[in-house]
Amino acid sequence: MTIRPGKCKVYEYQFNTTDKTPLIGHSKTVPYSARAGVRKQTEQIMEDGILELSDSSFINPSTIVYRKNNEPCICIDARMVNNVMLPDRARAPPIDEMLQQFHGFKYMVSFDLTSAFSQIPLESSSRKYTAFSFDTNVYQFQRVPFIMKTSLAAFVPGVRKVLGSDMSSFCVCYVDDIVTFEEHLRHINLIFHKLTTAGFTINDLKCKFCQPQMNFLRHVIGPEAISADPQRIFNE
Repeated sequence: MTIRPGKCKVYEYQFNTTDKTPLIGHSKTVPYSARAGVRKQTEQIMEDGILELSDSSFINPSTIVYRKNNEPCICIDARMVNNVMLPDRARAPPIDEMLQQFHGFKYMVSFDLTSAFSQIPLESSSRKYTAFSFDTNVYQFQRVPFIMKTSLAAFVPGVRKVLGSDMSSFCVCYVDDIVTFEEHLRHINLIFHKLTTAGFTINDLKCKFCQPQMNFLRHVIGPEAISADPQRIFNE
């Protein structure tokens, strides 16, 4: 069963741009053999509340890519809009700083948020910048798409607001991976409650519980040491 993304109830994000001039990009032709699959995908995303019909004058180019299962997937090229988008300084903590917080832990659990960025609502006046066309219609995102250069900056404050500053002593967040340590069960219940109350959907198939060792940000975190993940080391 596919787990559909939820919607954060307590936070929404707004894009800021330096130029309001309409931008029209030229999309690549969708092969006839892929049109039914792309149409089905678009309808599902609309049903999930992630897309809506649009009359935007900002049309991002689109193309088709194929997933590992060979299913077609529409992909948006947001480079034109990204060029006029003001940067957002919100960010995740430096990796080295986060890794230091694992010193002395006994057990860990990781939560995976389903289609993480898609669970962050996009403020209504910002949606026009995400528009694209397909099958004679124009669509725009109601949630933050991962294609924007400020997508990470949109996601991080949302999760921080939901979890609160009191969680920092036992919880580390990076994009859609949330790792906790110490006082295991109480913290697990607290994080479950905060995330689900705020409207987030958790992908239980990717969650890990009571782990003495875990892969996180290209590192292997263990009770005695933190080392580089050998599967992420490439020899030239």
